[in-house]
Amino acid sequence: MRIIEIVGLDRQACGGTHLGSTGQARPVRILKIDNKGQRNRRIRVDLVERR
Repeated sequence: MRIIEIVGLDRQACGGTHLGSTGQARPVRILKIDNKGQRNRRIRVDLVERR
């Protein structure tokens, strides 16, 4: 997973350009968010099985 930042506007996880739509991405569950500095976070995720 990549984090994409538009400086001064937004920063978020990127689903990648290889998907035809975001509906094709597997759901994820956030397990833990660690503070790694003033502007940096480490986000641990788990892939969730589709039902």
